[in-house]
Amino acid sequence: MQYKKLENIDMYALTATEVDGPKEESINWKFLTTIPIHNSDDAKRMIAYYKSRWGIEVFFKVLKSGCNIESTQFKFGDR
Repeated sequence: MQYKKLENIDMYALTATEVDGPKEESINWKFLTTIPIHNSDDAKRMIAYYKSRWGIEVFFKVLKSGCNIESTQFKFGDR
């Protein structure tokens, strides 16, 4: 079996540590992203993106479980 050679993808790693939490229980996040991170402003922007993403995940979970949104979708459409 022959595999197609894929292009390299630049990845950026980011570590963020909670500073206001209890010292023994501070949370340390690790991110991998294709969004370029060259300075602290870029890092803060990436963390803000992730925080927004989590809110979106929770929103869709509520729609799917609490509102049963998937049952309201059309299964078949007449043309």
